[in-house]
Amino acid sequence: MKSRSLTYLLIAVVLTVWGVIAYKLFSGVNQNTSGNERKVITGPINKITDNESLKLNYPDPFLKGIKKDHNNSGKIKHVRSVKSSTEKINIVYMGKVYIGSSVYYMLAENDTCHTIRAGKRAFSGIKIIKEVMDTLIVEKNNSNYRLTKAK
Repeated sequence: MKSRSLTYLLIAVVLTVWGVIAYKLFSGVNQNTSGNERKVITGPINKITDNESLKLNYPDPFLKGIKKDHNNSGKIKHVRSVKSSTEKINIVYMGKVYIGSSVYYMLAENDTCHTIRAGKRAFSGIKIIKEVMDTLIVEKNNSNYRLTKAK
């Protein structure tokens, strides 16, 4: 008998809690019945410009406990520059395609699209050396050229 009265009491508490929750939900919906009212926010508007830059002159917080090696700082071991020839080539970099684990680059020459893998010689003696962001560095007739991706 004792457990039955406790069960009825707990059912009443649960129904009361759910009733309060339902009241809060449905009373908030019925207050704004028109739906056409808009809330206007007034105040200063911060305009974002494209010429803002980040200031990164603060120390790295993740490297606080690591001592910096001053013997090798500032030294560049090897930098290979790409000599761009003044001669123009009639080749356009269209994009890249992933087929399985291979990457194929699409190059267009005279309205004909060719697909090439990096490091392979292809049409007109072109060889793709490497890709840097949206730019391909290609070699043709022992001269290096930069091809930017067409938009």
